Parts: sequence; structure tokens; C-alpha cells
Amino acid sequence: MPARERTSTNEIIAAGRELLEDGGPGSLTMQAVATRVGVRAPSLYKRFRDRDALVSAVAASAVDDLGARLD
Repeated sequence: MPARERTSTNEIIAAGRELLEDGGPGSLTMQAVATRVGVRAPSLYKRFRDRDALVSAVAASAVDDLGARLD
């Protein structure tokens, strides 16, 4: 039986957005995101190949939200 997922991709992205908004680009680290969602940093690599992929997902999420607000 596979292990239960501890967090979702959407929760990880939301945590990344919060960190970015609170502390700027330097605060968006894999370790900080992992701490925020309550997992260990290596767990994030199951969903994002590296920090750049996470940053891209966070940026895409922000753009999507902005687009929805403008509609």
C-alpha cells in the first residue's frame, strides 16, 4: 500500500507564494517551503525537479490569479 501524501502540489505552491510575498525571492527555498508545509525538503523533489521548477510554478500561479482578477 503506498504511503499517504502529506501535502499537495497546490499547498506547496501556496507556501512558496507566501514565502515570496513575505520575504522576497531569497526566502523561497526548498527547505523553507518544506518547513511551511510540514515535510522534509527531499520530499518536494517528488513534485519539482529543483528550485527553478518550484519558482516557475509559483510564478505561473501568481500570473493565473492575476489573470482571473482582471477578467
